[in-house]
Amino acid sequence: MRRGMKKEAVQSERDRIRPTSSCTIPDDPLLDALLSAEAIVRQLRSSVITRTVDARRQATAGDVTDSMNQQLTLMVEWAKHLREFQRLPLTAQVALLRHFSAQHLVMCAAFRSIHLNDVIYLTNETCLPREPPLGVPDVNRVAARIVDHLTTPMRKLQMNEIEYVALKAIALFDPREFTIFQLSTTPLAKLFGLASIDRLMQELLLPPDSSTIADKTQ
Repeated sequence: MRRGMKKEAVQSERDRIRPTSSCTIPDDPLLDALLSAEAIVRQLRSSVITRTVDARRQATAGDVTDSMNQQLTLMVEWAKHLREFQRLPLTAQVALLRHFSAQHLVMCAAFRSIHLNDVIYLTNETCLPREPPLGVPDVNRVAARIVDHLTTPMRKLQMNEIEYVALKAIALFDPREFTIFQLSTTPLAKLFGLASIDRLMQELLLPPDSSTIADKTQ
């Protein structure tokens, strides 16, 4: 202002660049496809998985194993509904899913728990507190890292579902540039061995009517 800037001009420029209340996000076919795939998987999870367990209780080691397998199965189902993924050769699909699987586990758990402070909710709606109970200390060390490095930042940024599905797609299709967790440096490497990834990758080879989602998540 002392150098000759007029207050009215500064305010006018602010008003010009400030988004107006009538501003809307233009339709984006890619985002629409991602949101549609997410909605399909969410419906599968809510109709099949959560009703099969005693929800809201503290997770056991068995619950963690079951949840990992369920989440990885849903990951395959999610990818199947992405047209860009369907266009890839099978070897590329399997390679992308293998690399993405660990990140998918932690991203989904983090976003599902975005409204909480010190607990992670798993796919089957059992929970992992950041303070480790007896019997599953490695599991809860991972839970603490998810809370600190993913859930808390997501909450502070007020991440919405559009941003979440876009983040998932980036992590799936650009594995060299996007890595949330290094398996070699976290207890997740040990835990990841509990889930049968190879078996779940075979879902891509099965005809659509050869089995049901309920069979795959039991």
